[in-house]
Amino acid sequence: MTYLLLLHAAGAAGGIFARKFRVPAGYLLGSMFFAMLLSIFADRQYAYPQDLRAVIQVFSGIVIGLNFTRSDLILLRHMLKPALLLVLVLLGFNVIFAAIISHFTPLTPITALFAAAPGGISDLALIAVDFGADTQQVAILQVFRFAFVVSFFPFAVRRILARTPLEQTLASAPHNAVPAKVRPLGWNKAYMVMLTLLAAGAGALLFRWLEIPAGTLVGSLTAVAILNAAAQKVYFPIQARAVVQVFAGSYIGSLISLQSLLSLQALILPMAFVIAQVMAMTFGAAWVLRRFTTMDYATSLFSSVPGGITEMGIIAGEMGLNVPQIVMLHTCRIIAVIGMIPLLLHLLTR
Repeated sequence: MTYLLLLHAAGAAGGIFARKFRVPAGYLLGSMFFAMLLSIFADRQYAYPQDLRAVIQVFSGIVIGLNFTRSDLILLRHMLKPALLLVLVLLGFNVIFAAIISHFTPLTPITALFAAAPGGISDLALIAVDFGADTQQVAILQVFRFAFVVSFFPFAVRRILARTPLEQTLASAPHNAVPAKVRPLGWNKAYMVMLTLLAAGAGALLFRWLEIPAGTLVGSLTAVAILNAAAQKVYFPIQARAVVQVFAGSYIGSLISLQSLLSLQALILPMAFVIAQVMAMTFGAAWVLRRFTTMDYATSLFSSVPGGITEMGIIAGEMGLNVPQIVMLHTCRIIAVIGMIPLLLHLLTR
């Protein structure tokens, strides 16, 4: 119990530190890094409580589900084809590169599939352990992928778009803002928070009872997304979202021990494959979207970069791109990856 409190205290300190220096996804990455340092210096493999991990999955589902609003339903009617194409292309690259990584490296096929998945760092690490994947390797490779994406692609895309005509890189003015989120009145916040928690808990329990793969997280995010889109009665404080990221980062960091760090050399080849996958996935998906939809090249390219929703949305907004379309496609990508990969593994391992 003492170590658990110390672990999350270290995670909170790391999250605050990283956020202060404006590190992308700072609360998550900072807490993970500080918790990892504690785990390494303590030289122990901590058995994280399963019940607490399930609670983190429920709250992570809430944070993801909040990205889907009623206004997205209107946009989704026009974005259904691009969303389906993007998901199919990304999952296709995921399966292909997972097979390549597992064939040419010591990683198991299940670990390779989660490590190559273009989803959220914490979400994939939280559910990877349920399928027998090496969570340490998944976490390290996912962090490496995210770091590469946020450090390379914003600059690369700016250079690419600088060489194209201006009218092809800028979306129309009415679309250059993120869809407005519901801002509940003060007296109504407590009621909406309770409703959100009840919906997330009910969805998680239902999906677990139905034995749906990764049911705790997928059920939570599905219930919250439906409630938010249908009734707009969902609310979760920004401060609470930061706490969820700190807990998720602390959990992931606790899995990375001194032994796994010393074996990092064995992941050099998988890291090279991850870079190749990200490049092929991004430009391949962008070409498909540009070729088979009415989306411009800039929006297609930014929609295909497997980075975080927040980070890609902010950068796209700064460049004057079609932010609602980009945010919608990234939301569909993450939800599809979290839902489809566990289902795919469940079917393949039956």
